[in-house]
Amino acid sequence: MKKSGFIVIICFLCLFLSSCGKKSETGISLYYINEARTGFVEKKITCKSKTQEAIVKELYDKLRKLSADGTSKAASDYMVINDVALEGGILYLNFASGYTGLSDKDKALFRTAVSKTMSSLDFVEYVRIYENGSPITDSNGIDIGLLNNQSFITDSNSDDEIDTTEAVIYYSDSVGSSLVGEKKTITYDKNTPVEKVILKHIIDGPSGNGNKRTVPSNLRILSVYTKKGTCYVNFDSSFLNSLADVSADVTIYSIVDTLCGLSGIQRVQIMVDGSSDWNFRESYSLSEPYERNLDLVKKEK
Repeated sequence: MKKSGFIVIICFLCLFLSSCGKKSETGISLYYINEARTGFVEKKITCKSKTQEAIVKELYDKLRKLSADGTSKAASDYMVINDVALEGGILYLNFASGYTGLSDKDKALFRTAVSKTMSSLDFVEYVRIYENGSPITDSNGIDIGLLNNQSFITDSNSDDEIDTTEAVIYYSDSVGSSLVGEKKTITYDKNTPVEKVILKHIIDGPSGNGNKRTVPSNLRILSVYTKKGTCYVNFDSSFLNSLADVSADVTIYSIVDTLCGLSGIQRVQIMVDGSSDWNFRESYSLSEPYERNLDLVKKEK
C-alpha cells in the first residue's frame, strides 16, 4: 500500500469504539527486548487508557522506555506514531522516520516487539506497520505485510531467526494445462510469514525441467495471513494480467494447492487490491475461498 492508500485508511475508517474490552483493563502482554537483544521478555501490565487509540499509544510509549530489570527499549525516542487506524481487527500504525535507519536485526526486534504487544489486545488480530505512509520492508526490500504474535520467534532465549520447511511448489507443465510439483527445502527468516515465502517461490517460477511459471513475474503480494484455516492472499492488479499460455485453472490451483500443503491451511481466499469481487478470466470467481484440488496434477509415468 502506498502513501495514498494509508491516507485513505485514515480518512475513511471509523477508527475506534469508546469501550476498550477486558484486556484493556488488565492482562495485556508487553514485550520488551531482553538485555542481550536476542529475544523478548513478556510482562503483564494494566492499561490506564480508556479508548482503543489511547491504549495503543500508551503501550507504545511503554515500549520506548526502559523497564526496571535491565531490558532494552524497543524503539528510539524519535520513532513516534503519526497515525493509528483500526479496521476489521487489523491495526494500522504509521510511524515517523527512524525504521529505515535501523540495522536488520534491530528492524526485526522493533517490528516483533510492536506486533506481539499490540496483538495481545483483544481488539487486534493483525498489525500493519508503515513509515511515513509507506509499508515497511525486510532486508530484501519485500513488504512485511500483516503481522501478529504467531509470526515471530517465541523462544526469548534464542537468537536463531532462521527456519526450514519442506514444501511442494506447483508450477505449470510445458503445455500449460497441468500442474507439476517441485519438492523444495525452503530456508526463511522467521520474521517473514512462511505463506509469503512460499508465494514468492511461485512468482519466481520453476527451476527448469521445461515447467513454466503460472503467474506474472512482476506480481506483488500486498498481504497474506492465515485465520481459522483460511489463507487470505491479497495480490496487486497484475494478477489479472494472466499468462496466455497457461490455463486459468492451472494458475488458480498452483496457488491453492501449494498453500494448502502447509500445516493449518485448508482453503485459500484470493483477493486483488483488497477485494474479492473479481472474476479471473471470467470463469473463476474470487468471491469464495478455494480448497485443494489435485486433479490437475500431472501423473508420473
